[in-house]
Order: sequence, then C-alpha cells, then structure tokens
Amino acid sequence: MKAGAGYFMAQPQNAPNSKPSDCGWTRGTFYTGLTSYHNVSGDAAALSFASTWASLHNWTCGGLWQFVSSAEVTQCTPQNHL
Repeated sequence: MKAGAGYFMAQPQNAPNSKPSDCGWTRGTFYTGLTSYHNVSGDAAALSFASTWASLHNWTCGGLWQFVSSAEVTQCTPQNHL
C-alpha cells in the first residue's frame, strides 16, 4: 500500500486540482483507498493529499456527472471525511 500510494502521490499529473476531470469515480475510488491507507498506517501525507483533493471539490462532485445518479457521484469526496 505504501509503495502504491507513494508512487501515485509523487506523479505531478496526479496532484489534486479543481478541474472537473479530477473528480471522477476513479479518483474518488483512489482517494477512498488512500484514506483507508492513512487509517492503518498513520501516514499524514496520505491524509493531507486526500483532504486537499476533497477540499478543492468542496467535499462533493455534484453536478459534474448529471446523467449519473447523485449517489454514485456525490459520495466519493464526502466519504473521505468519514
């Protein structure tokens, strides 16, 4: 987990940003895993990386994928908070 998280976070193209393309389900899935990794490892960098991403998207991605049910889209960033 440490190697995978470290590799992803080290890639410049993976830096959290506020573009809508940075808020898809694949990113949400990764950040959920990153938060879980923080929970078991205590890695503060992982938590900071995930929190930055969620904050940039105001803890929601609602409105991005209007053709998808809101439950599928709007839960990725808030679940990182839980």
